[in-house]
Amino acid sequence: MKILTIIANPLGWLNPNNYGGGEINTVTSINEWKNQGNEITTIEPLSCSPSIKLNKKYEIKLIKLPFEKNNSFTSVLTTFIWTFKTVLASKNIDCDIIYASTSNISDILPGYIISKLKRKPLVSSVRVSIYDKDTKKIFKKLREEGSSFFSSFARAVGARMAIWILKRSDLVLTPCSLIKDTLSILGVKKEKITVLDHGIETEKIMNGKDFKKEFHICYFSRVETNKGIDDFLRICKTLSEKNPKFKAIIIGNGSRSKDVEEYIKKEKLEKNIFLPGFIIGDKKFDLIKKSKVVLYPTYAREGWGLIVPETLCCGTPLISYDNEITKNVFGKLKSVFFVKTGDINNLLETTKKIVDMGNKSYEKLKHLCIKEGSDYDIKKMAKMEINTFNEVLK
Repeated sequence: MKILTIIANPLGWLNPNNYGGGEINTVTSINEWKNQGNEITTIEPLSCSPSIKLNKKYEIKLIKLPFEKNNSFTSVLTTFIWTFKTVLASKNIDCDIIYASTSNISDILPGYIISKLKRKPLVSSVRVSIYDKDTKKIFKKLREEGSSFFSSFARAVGARMAIWILKRSDLVLTPCSLIKDTLSILGVKKEKITVLDHGIETEKIMNGKDFKKEFHICYFSRVETNKGIDDFLRICKTLSEKNPKFKAIIIGNGSRSKDVEEYIKKEKLEKNIFLPGFIIGDKKFDLIKKSKVVLYPTYAREGWGLIVPETLCCGTPLISYDNEITKNVFGKLKSVFFVKTGDINNLLETTKKIVDMGNKSYEKLKHLCIKEGSDYDIKKMAKMEINTFNEVLK
């Protein structure tokens, strides 16, 4: 099968070094599709190609963006230029199917146009839960997550356009039954929606070196308000007051990175909180393996939650706020602990319970983490995705 995949990585438009969980999921999947004998071509931005950053080996067509670094305003213009250039770049690409890697308008719009021009089926992937019949409600959800007025407006309009395209897609993939229910209410035919978990390279993570626990807690996400960085810092402050030898690590960067650095200096926590920043590649897993528990106090309307199985495969338990999608997908796992969103006291008590756990109990929990994380193996998930694509081509 010849698959043309659109990977716009709009997060990288704002900061070329960044890419999100959706892009990591996509690159991991299509690399495995290639390993299973399929021909893969991707179209990606030159300045922020996730496939190049993650050192994947398949055919990549690179598009130069009009601006080296975008903001909320220029991103709108970039979306249309990117779409035009992507459609042009696809002209001589032979394919059986077009895959829009996310439902972001920068992925799904060029994917839809290309599918119509080539008269090939469009498969769209939906990983987020912001959609609603009322554009104002979508706008409100985005504002609640901390997006600026203009950014929320632009993204809400883009979401409405995405819904229109999803109704016309030949297949819609989503990792969550709740998203399927929402999309069907919005007019996407249920028979066109397939719920499939994403996968990760479980063997690669689990077969790496094991480490002694050096950090009590770990934050493994973008450093943003809606990702819960302030709640994480409050937990750090409280635990450091009770234990001067307390250590935490923050893996990631974002718009709040400087604020975090200033907070650490102000509270004199330089010896307690370590900031390696955003880490490309597998070294981040070594740091997670060195952590006793990962905190995931996100307020964002998350998609599948790549952080969850990755953390578990490192043999590290995870505490999450009860985001509806995350809980729907991972709620049955016993190595993932859910607390009510924003309940700092419960988050603190659950964290202390794991941090203070005895060696025997913690080792048992560690083995449970690895067992449950291993169920999300990319080889199995990729094969299921390809089988679903074949059904569309019949």
